[in-house]
Amino acid sequence: MKRLKYTLVAMILISSMVLTAAITTGNTLAMIIDQTLELVNTFVPTKISAGNTVEINVEKIVVANGVNGLNAGGFTFELTNTETNDVLAITSNSEGEAGLTLSFTEEDIGKTFTYTLKERNDGREGFTYSTKEYRIEITVSLIGNDLVAAATLDGEAVDQVACEFVNIYETGDEPLPPPAGDQGMPMLYLGLVLFSASCIIVLLWRKNKKSA
Repeated sequence: MKRLKYTLVAMILISSMVLTAAITTGNTLAMIIDQTLELVNTFVPTKISAGNTVEINVEKIVVANGVNGLNAGGFTFELTNTETNDVLAITSNSEGEAGLTLSFTEEDIGKTFTYTLKERNDGREGFTYSTKEYRIEITVSLIGNDLVAAATLDGEAVDQVACEFVNIYETGDEPLPPPAGDQGMPMLYLGLVLFSASCIIVLLWRKNKKSA
């Protein structure tokens, strides 16, 4: 019984693969198989899901004589990037609410962004402004196909960045005196009444005198 000897030579090219097989019996070449297989490379880009934004919410509270509920609108808050010193300013509405959204892209993967958030002191008369300053850190990473922007507030991991600022408004213990015009009018009315009464008395006295 004769034993067959197989020789397999393979060469891989960039665009194709060449397979050459030689079947021999002893030293005699019996058959040569030469086949080229075309290889097609397909690039499928990774799809990155959403989740690349962080919302920063601010609540403004104004307290007067221990009572909360005054109009908290028109106060300004500044978010500062500690590396670039870029500042984003937001203003509270009449309900004391303010907010902004930070967006991140694939170019930010592996980076950490640090911000400070504080209230701007506009010098409104009677107000004691909050001196609270928050530190916000946002780290962008790729987990699977998800672009994730994870936030910490003052070093603590949070799902939502919510910051509160409280201002005190001093109104004083005694009420303000009424305007001078409001005091003058009652006195004028009283004078007119007294004058009218005097005239009536004089007329009645003269009438009675003539009758006598």
